[in-house]
Amino acid sequence: MFCHHCGAQVSENSRFCTSCGKSLSLPDSQTVQEKQPTPNAISDLPVSEQLARSSEIYPPLPAKNPLRKWLILSTGALVVLLSLLLWNQQSGTSNSSGRSIVSAEQEPLSNSSSEESAAPAQSLAEKKEAASPAYIRINQVDSAEYDQGKVDVYFSLFADPELEQPLNSDQLNKTMFNIDGKEVSEFAPVLDNDSVSVNLVLDKSASMDEAASSDTLLSKIDLVRSAATDFIQSVPSDAKGQFAMMSFSSYAPSSPDLPFTFDLEKAAAELRNLESDGGETALYDSLTEALYATDLQHGPKYIIAFTDGYDSGYGASAQSVIALSRQLGIPIYTVGFGDKQTALEDIAAQTGGQSYTISEQDDLREELKEIYSNVFARYTQQYKITYSPSQRVDSGQDFSLSLDLNAPLYAAHTGSLVFTRKADSTLIDVQSGLSEYQTNYTRAVNELDFGLVSGNIDPDSDFYGALLKRIEIDYANKPKMVDPIQNAGIQSIKALSDRSYEIKYFKLFGFEEEGTPKYEADLNTYVMTKNSSTSKWQVSKFLRDECSIYRDEYDSGSACGKGENREFSGNPWTYN
Repeated sequence: MFCHHCGAQVSENSRFCTSCGKSLSLPDSQTVQEKQPTPNAISDLPVSEQLARSSEIYPPLPAKNPLRKWLILSTGALVVLLSLLLWNQQSGTSNSSGRSIVSAEQEPLSNSSSEESAAPAQSLAEKKEAASPAYIRINQVDSAEYDQGKVDVYFSLFADPELEQPLNSDQLNKTMFNIDGKEVSEFAPVLDNDSVSVNLVLDKSASMDEAASSDTLLSKIDLVRSAATDFIQSVPSDAKGQFAMMSFSSYAPSSPDLPFTFDLEKAAAELRNLESDGGETALYDSLTEALYATDLQHGPKYIIAFTDGYDSGYGASAQSVIALSRQLGIPIYTVGFGDKQTALEDIAAQTGGQSYTISEQDDLREELKEIYSNVFARYTQQYKITYSPSQRVDSGQDFSLSLDLNAPLYAAHTGSLVFTRKADSTLIDVQSGLSEYQTNYTRAVNELDFGLVSGNIDPDSDFYGALLKRIEIDYANKPKMVDPIQNAGIQSIKALSDRSYEIKYFKLFGFEEEGTPKYEADLNTYVMTKNSSTSKWQVSKFLRDECSIYRDEYDSGSACGKGENREFSGNPWTYN
């Protein structure tokens, strides 16, 4: 039993506690029971007894563990960090440029006026600068594989809206670009994969033999030749550029002076032989032939033409050159010497090129060399993107695209631009065959030599004999010169059941009737047939089935001729 005063153990027969000396007797209403000491009672026991009894009431604590201490401290630090991040997130939102924007509806975190509670600390996003504006110039769009879901876009980047400060960065990649809001499939600087094809079209007419200015004895042809040679020789050997040259005067040449070659020394040597031949200026016919020749080259390409005069107007027109350039996707750069020519400016502007004018006061050689070099540099330092078009358009029809750049350093947007899907290769060959016929027909009539055009006519056709008689008999007895053309171009092309093609070709040319200037508009029909032996497209039929006579652009016109000739139904002053 235990003492009910101090809790010490005593014998059952003891009347007094041996520890505290107090009586062990209880009132009658209480019964003495054995019980475990309470915590408060333990404090009254001897130390040895306290130690023995404490382990029964309070289980011992585990030994101290360093890892447990580290976990406790880490947990506390993590709680503090999460609290700070949550507070930062509630204090602002982020826009696409990475700048932090405090919400206008955000309630103050504290009513305190102290500097510490007035605003949160500046975030890293706020320190990041916004992308600088950039400007895109699309130099060329190659849609030859449109049907296969592939279009190549060649473009340059600039830091200024005047497009005078090029931007060349090795930090760009295809994920930073999109066309029409969609990802592009390929992106690379041009010279990583492609070579640049340049066709030089140079005027060698009679006026090119004149002195370039009153301050020099050198002729324009001398300076043009020197500038082109200097340019070719200055091209770096690793620039991956190939060059062709076509010189012209009265007629477009039947073959180029120099076919495309990577041999820069050969190109320079050919340029040194350039001389004036005293002829006229068949600029548009020559540009037409240059377009067909340049179209055969792969990768980025362009034509740069120099002239000091106005087109002699025997075949093609400025409008037809523009239409063909857009159809093939080949830009034309024009350089005029003397007065500004609206036609040259229109050709350059509407084909994606650029027009330059050099005056007598300028150093022709240096100005021309700089133009050649700058345009070439643009094409060698540009970029190429390949994308899959979402629009379904037929051959020769227009399509649009918009190009966006969203990079850490630059951002640019072109807006919607319109281009023409490249014509089917067969249609291009057919058109090229007609163009060659028209050039050679002009020479044959003017020089009374049917042999100049005989290779462009189907020898088994009735037309072959009819044209032979007209040139060598009719025109020999009554000489005729082909009338200069004011406007011309293809109105339509239609495939026939026998695999030939019917082309309706519009012509507007001026003449005089009893001393009064007038204009005649013809809509001629040519049927083109492929020669099975040579694969050459030749004229097998010709019809002049519509025409009209006009006094000026305000005249509604009147029918010309007799019989089947009918009034021309189109507008002769504008060709689309």
